[in-house]
Amino acid sequence: MRYITIGAKILEKHIQSKAKRVSTTTGNRVSLFESLKADWTSNTQIQTDHADFRGLADPTTAETAYMQLFIAALRYFPYLSQEAPLQDSGGASIVAEVKKDYLVLLCRIAKQVGFSNQKIEELCAMDGADPRWELPETEKPCFWRGGKPSYSAFRELW
Repeated sequence: MRYITIGAKILEKHIQSKAKRVSTTTGNRVSLFESLKADWTSNTQIQTDHADFRGLADPTTAETAYMQLFIAALRYFPYLSQEAPLQDSGGASIVAEVKKDYLVLLCRIAKQVGFSNQKIEELCAMDGADPRWELPETEKPCFWRGGKPSYSAFRELW
C-alpha cells in the first residue's frame, strides 16, 4: 500500500490543481481522481513506452488517462519524490531526489494523455532534457518484500 501512496503524493504535489472542497457537512476534499478528472479532456493517445505514444481509433476515458499518469508517477518515483527504493542486500541503491527533467517529463505525459491545468502548463513550458535511464543490468531475481520495491524490482518496473 505504501508504494501506491507514493504515486498519489507525487500526483497531488506536482500535477493536481488546488484541491476543491465539496459541500458536505464534514468539508471533505474531492478525491485525487475526481480532481484530475475535472482537468481532463478526451484524447486518443495511450502511452506504450517511456516516450512513445500510440493513437487509438476511439477516445480514451478519464479512468484510462488517470491510470497511465499514475503508472508514470510510480515508474519514476525516485526522481519525483524523496522516496528511494529499498536497497537490495549487497546491491546498488538510488538516491531519491526531485529532478526537474522528470517533473517536466511527467507533465508532458499528463498533457499527452489529456490533462491540462495551470501546474501542468507551467512545468511543460520549462526546458527539460528527455531523461534516459541507464540502470546497470542485474542477474539476480527481483524479490519484492512488500512496501516500496527493492532496487531490482524497481528496475524491472522500468
